[in-house]
Amino acid sequence: MDKIVSYWNWRATSYSNGVKRELSNVSKVLWYDILYEAIEGRNGLRSLDIGTGPGFFAILLAEMGHQVTALDSSQAMLDMAAKNVEVAGKKVTFILSDMAELPFEDESFDLLVCRNVTWMLKQAQETYNEWYRVLAREGILLIFDANWCAWMVHPLKKIQYQLCSLARLLLNDERWIKDKAKLREYQEWARCLPMNDKPRPYWDVPLLQKAGFRQVTCDWSVNSRTRNWKERIVYAYAPMFMIKARK
Repeated sequence: MDKIVSYWNWRATSYSNGVKRELSNVSKVLWYDILYEAIEGRNGLRSLDIGTGPGFFAILLAEMGHQVTALDSSQAMLDMAAKNVEVAGKKVTFILSDMAELPFEDESFDLLVCRNVTWMLKQAQETYNEWYRVLAREGILLIFDANWCAWMVHPLKKIQYQLCSLARLLLNDERWIKDKAKLREYQEWARCLPMNDKPRPYWDVPLLQKAGFRQVTCDWSVNSRTRNWKERIVYAYAPMFMIKARK
């Protein structure tokens, strides 16, 4: 876990740059629409952004009028998020914490959201149990993620990943790790993650149901709705999905 946190501390600046791009282009509008639809137009929700990173969802939810708490295990990410929230002129409460052991009372939130987080879970069932605990009755959980490291364990996925890496070079896409030592460090701990070989998102469904969630659904349309043509090419090995569940 120390290696994972250290890595994301190092990536905080580059990820923040990516969030700034999203906030300044059409991505912001696309994600706004998806969130609005997913929470069924509800207003003034007590919202928890789990693994907020540089604060993209936190800013969107605050702009939508919700009461937002943003949590991350990386202090550097929270520092970047605080700066981005300040620039946006919004108010967000920041918490440094492990996502699997939340420092909140039962039923503290009406909405839980996370993006590109659950692929790193070491104990998915225990974590989903914890998320269920802090969610209020009729509350909504939204998980946005992809099978980012499935290519490390599936041969066909590895071929697809290699083709996408080649496309990244041809398209001159800069959003990747150029530091070879850091790339090896990332691959070292990422290869050991237990979610890599899981057929997600459908694998998550019975775990969420066991935790107590109901009306658990999976949606792949967010991949085409939020990614531009270049992103759909370079990330073809890991299409994005959404899991929605209700307490």
